[in-house]
Amino acid sequence: MKRILIVFAIVTVLSACQEATQPSDLTATRTVSVEVRNDQREPVADADISWLKYTGKLAPMSGQGLTGKDGFSRFVIPNVATKRDSIRLTIKPPNREPYSGISAQSFDISICNDTAVSLSLSKQIGCGTTTIADTIIMEACPETGQVVATECRFYSSDCPPGLVFSASQTAFEDISLNIAPSGTTSSAVMVCANYSPSDIDRPIQVFETSLEGRDPASNTVQLRIALTVIGRVNCTPCPCPDFTDQSYTTKKICVGSEYEIVIPFDSISSPMPGGSDCVYEFILEQPVNDPSFEVAGSNSFMVRGGQTPLAQTIRVRGTQTGDIKRSLVYSVSTRRSSGGAAQSCESRYITNVTVPVQAGTCRVQPLIADTLKKCVFSDSSTTDTVYLVNDGDCEVAFSVDVDRPTFSLSQSGTVIVAAKDSIPIIIRFNASKFDWDNNPASPSGSRGEKPFMATLRIRGCDTADVPLNGSAWVICSAFKYQCLRQFRPPSYPDVYAESIQLVENKTDIIYQNDNQTFKVYDIYIENITLVGGTYSAILGSGKDRNGFNYGRFYSIATGFTINPGQSVCDTYPATAQSICNSMKADPQMGQNPSVALKEGDVVLFVEEAGQQCALIWIQSIAPDRPGPNSLPAVCIEICYPVFTL
Repeated sequence: MKRILIVFAIVTVLSACQEATQPSDLTATRTVSVEVRNDQREPVADADISWLKYTGKLAPMSGQGLTGKDGFSRFVIPNVATKRDSIRLTIKPPNREPYSGISAQSFDISICNDTAVSLSLSKQIGCGTTTIADTIIMEACPETGQVVATECRFYSSDCPPGLVFSASQTAFEDISLNIAPSGTTSSAVMVCANYSPSDIDRPIQVFETSLEGRDPASNTVQLRIALTVIGRVNCTPCPCPDFTDQSYTTKKICVGSEYEIVIPFDSISSPMPGGSDCVYEFILEQPVNDPSFEVAGSNSFMVRGGQTPLAQTIRVRGTQTGDIKRSLVYSVSTRRSSGGAAQSCESRYITNVTVPVQAGTCRVQPLIADTLKKCVFSDSSTTDTVYLVNDGDCEVAFSVDVDRPTFSLSQSGTVIVAAKDSIPIIIRFNASKFDWDNNPASPSGSRGEKPFMATLRIRGCDTADVPLNGSAWVICSAFKYQCLRQFRPPSYPDVYAESIQLVENKTDIIYQNDNQTFKVYDIYIENITLVGGTYSAILGSGKDRNGFNYGRFYSIATGFTINPGQSVCDTYPATAQSICNSMKADPQMGQNPSVALKEGDVVLFVEEAGQQCALIWIQSIAPDRPGPNSLPAVCIEICYPVFTL
C-alpha cells in the first residue's frame, strides 16, 4: 500500500493572539477554513475534520465535518475571545486508497481571528532516508500591515520514536525556524518558518538549511530533509468581487409557529474570485433582529478564493399571513490569507429574502352527533365520532372539551392535527344510576329512559358547538354462558371451587374457579346426580360471612328451548320482572337457598340484599368431556340484571 505523509501547511491570518482577560477581551464568532489536497495539489474529499475549543467562554465545545469535493471544510465557532482562544484541530484522511490506514493527526492553533489551514498529503518518509527535499514559500506585505507570515510543516517518518531533530541553521536575514519534535508510535517533527520582511526593497529572500533527525544512541542520521525557505514581498491585492442582488424565497411557514430556515448562499452564489490565498470577510451591515425575522447564525463569516459564501440560518416567526420581506446586506473586504490589512470592496452582497406565511385550513365533521344509548348498570355505551380535519399545509391546534361530565372524549384539551391529517374525537356516554336518579325528567317507555344533553365545544381555525344527546335507562338485560363443575376439594366438604357472583349495579358476573382460595359466591352447584341415565342438579346460593343467604330461587319454566340467535332474556323479561317485584315484597316467596334442576329448567335468582334478579336457564347437565377424567358440569345461560324500580 502506498504510504502517505500528512504535511500540514498552517497559515495564520494575523500574528499570535494577545493575552487578555474580560471585560476588555470581547467575544465574537470565528471561521476556520481547512483545505486538504494531495501531493499533486488535487482536492481530497471526505477527510474527517474535527475541532475542540478548549479555552474561553462555554469551553469545551466541539464540532466535526467532512471535506467536500473542493477539498474544503469550514466551521463557524461561536464565543471566541477576540484577543485569545485556541482550538485543537484533528485531521483524519478518508478511509480509501491511498489514504486508508493513516492515523489521525492533531495540533493546536489560535483562533482569535478567522483562520485558514492548508494540508497536503504526500509519501511518508522511510527511516534512513536522507535525500528528501522540500520548499516553503511565504509572502508578506509590510506596507499594508502584513508584517509576519508563518507556515508550518509536519513531517512524519516510520522511524522509532525519540529521534533528536536539529537544523544546520535556524535563522537567515528576515527568516527564522522553530523545530518541535513529536510522535509516539513513530518519530515526527513540526517545522514552523516565520518571515518578517524588514525592507520592502528586498522583494525575495532564499534560506537553505538541512533538517536532520539522529538516533540518540548511535548519533546516526536516520532522516535528512534539504529544506528551502523562500520569503518574498507580495503586495498584489486580491480582486474584489462584483456582486449582483439576488433573491431567495423560503418554504412556506405557518402562522403561530417559529422556524429556523437555512438560506443556501453556498448554492445560489458564485465562487469568490482570486486564488485560495485570498480571504473575503463578509460582515452583516445592519443585523436584522425583529420579532418575525432574525439572523440565527453569525453576523460575519470568512470565505477563501474559489469558495462560495457560507449558508446563513435565519429564525422566523409567523405572526400573520402574508409575506415577510427582509434584505440581508453584507459589506465585503479582502486580504491575503497569511494576514495583513483588509481592503474594503465597493460591491455589497445583498440577498432579498421572502418568507411566505400561511394560515391553517381545517373543518369539523360531522356537526351533528348520534344519540348515545346506555344502560346505567353497564360499563359500555354506544359511541359516536367527530373528526378534526386539517386540509392545509400547516399543523393546526384545536381546543376540545365537553360541558357535561356525563359525556367523555377520547381526546380533550389542546389537540394538534398535522397537515393533511385528521384526528377522531370519540364521544362516550357515561350516565350512572346516580345520574339517572338525579335527572328530573320522567322515565319513559318500558325501560325507564331519561334524556341527557351536552355540548361538544371545538375552537380553532374552525369553531363548532356540536350538540350531544344521550338516553339512559334502568331496565337492562345481558346474558352470559357459563359452565359450573361440581367437585369438593379434600378437607373442604362445604365449599365448591367454581361459582358465580352478580356484581351490584353492573352487567357483570365474576366467575370463581381458583382451587386455592375457595370462595362461595352467589350461585354454585351444590350436587349433581345420575339416576337412570338422567342427570339432575341442585343449584345453591351461598351465605355471607354473617351467615345470611345471598339469595333465593324461584322456578319459572321447564323444558325451555330457544331458537338460534335468541337468549332466555328475549323470552322471560316481563315475567321475571313481575316475579322479582313480588319476591322483593315477600321474603318468604321462593326456595331458600337451593333448588333441584334438570336440563331445560328456568329459574329466577333473587338477591337477599340489593336489586339484582337473574334468569337462569339450564342448558345441559353432563360430563364436561369424554373419558375417565371428566367432571359433571352444569352449563347455564344467565340473564341479568332484572330489578325492582
